[in-house]
Amino acid sequence: MNDLNRQFCIAALSIDPLANTLHFQARTEKLSPKVMEVFCTLHQGNGGVVTREQLLDSVWADRFGGDESLSRAISELRKSLSRLLDTNKKIITTVPKRGYRLELSLLTEVCQVQSPAVEAPSELPATQSVQAHSVKKRSPIVHLLILATVLIAVVTVFFSGLGDNSQKEYRVLVIPFDVTDSDSKDERTLANGLLELALTHLSHVDNFKVASRTSSAYFRTNKHSLKEIQSLLPVDLILEGAVRREGNEHSVTYRLVEVDSGFTLFSNSKTVEPLNMQHAVNDLVMSITAHLGIEHKLIAPSPQSEEAYRLYLLAMDILTQNYNLEALQKAQDYLVRANAQSPKSQLIVESITSNYLEMMNLTSGKEQDAVVNAAKVFLKQSRAIGISSSTLSFFEGMLHMPLMSDPTRGNIQKALAHFSEAKMLGEKSFNFYFNYTYLLTIHHQYEKALAIAREGIGTHPLSYRLYGGLAFVNLLLGEEKNAHSIFAKMREIAPQDPTTAWMEALASTLSGQYQQTLDWAKQERASNPLTKTLMLDLSVLVVANRKDEIIRLFSLCEEKGTLPALTKVDCFHVTFAKAIYEKDVAGLSLHLSGLEDAHLSSSYIRSMVGQALLIMPVHLLEKYKATYERILEGELNGGGFSNIASLNLLTAIYFEQQGDAILSSEEISNKVESMFKEKVMPIAFSAEYHALLGNSERAISLLTLLVDGNDVMAIGRYYPYFQSPAFSTLREDSRFLDLEAKYTHKLSKMNRELAWEF
Repeated sequence: MNDLNRQFCIAALSIDPLANTLHFQARTEKLSPKVMEVFCTLHQGNGGVVTREQLLDSVWADRFGGDESLSRAISELRKSLSRLLDTNKKIITTVPKRGYRLELSLLTEVCQVQSPAVEAPSELPATQSVQAHSVKKRSPIVHLLILATVLIAVVTVFFSGLGDNSQKEYRVLVIPFDVTDSDSKDERTLANGLLELALTHLSHVDNFKVASRTSSAYFRTNKHSLKEIQSLLPVDLILEGAVRREGNEHSVTYRLVEVDSGFTLFSNSKTVEPLNMQHAVNDLVMSITAHLGIEHKLIAPSPQSEEAYRLYLLAMDILTQNYNLEALQKAQDYLVRANAQSPKSQLIVESITSNYLEMMNLTSGKEQDAVVNAAKVFLKQSRAIGISSSTLSFFEGMLHMPLMSDPTRGNIQKALAHFSEAKMLGEKSFNFYFNYTYLLTIHHQYEKALAIAREGIGTHPLSYRLYGGLAFVNLLLGEEKNAHSIFAKMREIAPQDPTTAWMEALASTLSGQYQQTLDWAKQERASNPLTKTLMLDLSVLVVANRKDEIIRLFSLCEEKGTLPALTKVDCFHVTFAKAIYEKDVAGLSLHLSGLEDAHLSSSYIRSMVGQALLIMPVHLLEKYKATYERILEGELNGGGFSNIASLNLLTAIYFEQQGDAILSSEEISNKVESMFKEKVMPIAFSAEYHALLGNSERAISLLTLLVDGNDVMAIGRYYPYFQSPAFSTLREDSRFLDLEAKYTHKLSKMNRELAWEF
């Protein structure tokens, strides 16, 4: 670059590369040195395209981290120019596959000092010359008076409709504060703290309806124009800002924007110490309310200890980047230390309690016991320090929810009662809506689950997981068209989240598009547990009746075909399924006798136990009754989605018919009725159910509908459907055998091109 340090101007915009500043109409924007170099390099392009290579060579000669840093610098430069010039126009444009362009003519136009002498002509040529002559005679004072008059008129018109703002309600969105260096924990912590405090304080302003934290969080990684934001969220005002490190201090710049007009109502910049964020946010809140003519009294800070709040923010920083067991445990370490500093802080105690409740479903065995006990301790502490009654009811409900790894723990009826109470008391957190939807679904209350999910989306309109919950309920109800429209919204909110692809694979399975499911499983094998993808593959291949591919899959766990990638747990699943498929009683006994608690934490194993016992001879049932009794209690307590619970009821009928009942015939009938009260009973299950009860004619009639119709078989069985033990009394019926042959031919024709790859 030539003369990189020389100061220059673009219309009224002054650029000082040595000071790293942009100056425009009494406002100054400070840039980092690299961002300033990028700006100068783009300027030297004279309005032409400057390639990424040119920018990298000029600014990051060593190229270490250059690509990512360049993208970040461009983003920062755009925001700085937008803030300084108070414009949403694209000053810097991206030229796909090439680089970037500084739109010099547009920048010059935006930076032009507007006055009557330079406005676009609107009169005829003859009149213009007279005006131009008279303008030359006006003094600078006259120009200032004219400009002031125009500004006063604009402001008067803008605020004339506001009237008494003390009664007006504003819908406010707080966008996460940007950071110059995303790798800097200090900057991220400060930005997170400012966001958290701003949301907390602004939500206590009577006239403000503040968008939820989940909505704010969406904009952390998704950048949108004002128009796009308005289409996503109905908001009136947006608060946005940025954190920049300047030596040993941090500078915080923020502005309040009216969405409809795009006008910046006011902006400010101040130096903030990381441990004194509260003061900065107090100024911010009072400036906003004063500007809008709203009376407001500040709330007391929580927690009182600045060190406790710093530790809390470090925990939140971890959870904004990852949300898994390891992240929760690391965050919990910070929160427990924060609790020691400020034991009566509601914010910290509530966060600790919530984290422990979330961790219950991510742990097992003794670790899970310890987590459950810790959750109870902090729930008791939450009550003692006066956390809101709605949140306490929600936490009580979480504590009683059946656990995915052990559904026998918990009490679904108590959980539902607490969730219902929490809703009545006004609980509206994202986690509440998500878990309530899940709880209602596993209890087969689908209509209420849909209503809760929709209400949650109304409160948290950009929550990806709530849309996922809504889509899942629709899939269970067979509403695939609705589910696909929700998938589109999920992709809009989080384009890269793999959950959408997983749910689309499930939808493909439900519609009989098995190749799409197998392709997804193959693609996900590297990033998912092998058990998950292999058992999905096997379920699909069994339903599709592809015996050749099933044999290939089983061979993975035979001695001659064992692969290093498969663990003992993987092969326990596969060989257990093989024993069911082949009705190998000796193999089934071996697996049933070898069950350990770790195995029973798998929903696949729990479903296979029920199917294995449906095959086992009567004299062996008593031996495994206790294990099955525990599994059945868990599944009916809410441990399984889809058809797992209903298939287990077939085994319960078998036990009852052999005089060794776990559930009475009346209890079974009531369970079946409750399961299918709000959704249509699948023909395939209904046929097995009636055959097992001895209603042969009804079963044959249903099987005829299945064979001649377009119903898609639900996955989950590990035996070929017409080989179901429920049909043992029909084996001598020629009608049954004809239907079996016809169905086998139908599946062969439909799925002959199906290809499975490991």
